[in-house]
Amino acid sequence: MSDNKGKSWDEVVEEIANGVYLEMQSGPIKRKSKKEIQYKAEEYRNKSNNNGIRYINDDKLVRKPQKVMAKITKEELWNLMIENAGNENDKKTVLQLAIDKCKIDLETIYVEDKDLTYDEDIRPIDIVGTPLFGLQEIDGYTFFGLEIGVLSSAFCIIYYDGEKLRGYYPSCGNLINLDFNCILGLEEEYESKHFEEYEEDEYYDLDLSDIYLSKYNLISDNYGYNWELIEKDIKAMFELR
Repeated sequence: MSDNKGKSWDEVVEEIANGVYLEMQSGPIKRKSKKEIQYKAEEYRNKSNNNGIRYINDDKLVRKPQKVMAKITKEELWNLMIENAGNENDKKTVLQLAIDKCKIDLETIYVEDKDLTYDEDIRPIDIVGTPLFGLQEIDGYTFFGLEIGVLSSAFCIIYYDGEKLRGYYPSCGNLINLDFNCILGLEEEYESKHFEEYEEDEYYDLDLSDIYLSKYNLISDNYGYNWELIEKDIKAMFELR
């Protein structure tokens, strides 16, 4: 692939898509559908080390829904959250109790001190797109978006699956290390089967979050939420019912 320095995102995407298409037509894999070509183009882009356009976990999008989200309105979701809080009207209390209700879901990602703490003031850098905090209803997907964590934080959503409130961390574009299943920056606090592998890694002189970021051509002072990817992740993960 040619050097993409100075090119716009659209130009890079077009070049990659065209290159993949020609590669597939002239190679052993022929007559692929447009969807298959798009998947191949995404894979091709993710493996490229010189296009300079990467985001955290941009290669983790699922191809089939794995969870269910009920088709309800924002008002209905908020009423369910208030009901869960015993009809308490204080917003922070409602959210904290919703987090507590979804603790099993949200403990899949390690948060420091094992506390799931809602904080309106935490705002890491936004890289791409419009933030998804608060009540959201996007193309039928209804959820409450918030950050949890203390010194380090990540984005999660509270949603209703038709039976109860649930929690979920989007992978794509979110501030989480999926090798350690923790918020970026908390790797050394969380024991992992990958730890010895990282110690022997050629990047041993970097800290563990820097090692993870380096997979996506990112550095510690130049990363943040990609809201477009997060939205895409949610739509891919959930089946609406």
